Amino acid sequence: MNLYFITYSYMKIEQILDFTNQANLINYMSKANYIAGRYFSNLIKNGEVEKVLGKTVIFFAFLDETPCGFISLSEKDITCLDIESKHNITTLFVDKIARGQGLGETLIKTVIEYARQNQIDQIDAYTEFDGLYEKAGFIFLKEKVDSWNRPLRHYQIKL
Repeated sequence: MNLYFITYSYMKIEQILDFTNQANLINYMSKANYIAGRYFSNLIKNGEVEKVLGKTVIFFAFLDETPCGFISLSEKDITCLDIESKHNITTLFVDKIARGQGLGETLIKTVIEYARQNQIDQIDAYTEFDGLYEKAGFIFLKEKVDSWNRPLRHYQIKL
């Protein structure tokens, strides 16, 4: 699993090479008011991310050195483990302190750029939200019920 961070004030993306802060970031994920974030943090704590989700990268956003959001790209989706897609945005979370400032769209675009750099030709996303993914170029495909019995919208972008 690779971890990256984004300093939101000027959107510099770097890979986290010093994992001393990893426990703090996982703790941040677990406290997010977001069921998939808590589930994902438990997978990380138990060393089961690759077993359950396959190859995964996580991007964290910071505002003045304070975590304010995260997004992940995995081979399987955290909410719909039975899907056939190979590259999925599995979690997207923006903290209340950073909402309404375009961070969600920026995180999605960060994953798209990472995918392009790594020769990934398609990304899927399953979400409850309308609009956000369309702004980043995703197309709505269909509705689906997730592992927690919530109705989701399936979006996809071809790169």
